[in-house]
Amino acid sequence: FTGGKAVGYRNLFQTPWSSFMADDSPYFIKDTLHLRAELTIKPQ
Repeated sequence: FTGGKAVGYRNLFQTPWSSFMADDSPYFIKDTLHLRAELTIKPQ
């Protein structure tokens, strides 16, 4: 991934920051942030 470029992005969380950081946020388990990323590489 050297020299590439980002072609697009979107609001990854689709939720307000306050909800993301809330005590009952599903993204935090035992005070550790858990995320999953999906990557698509398309030939030019």
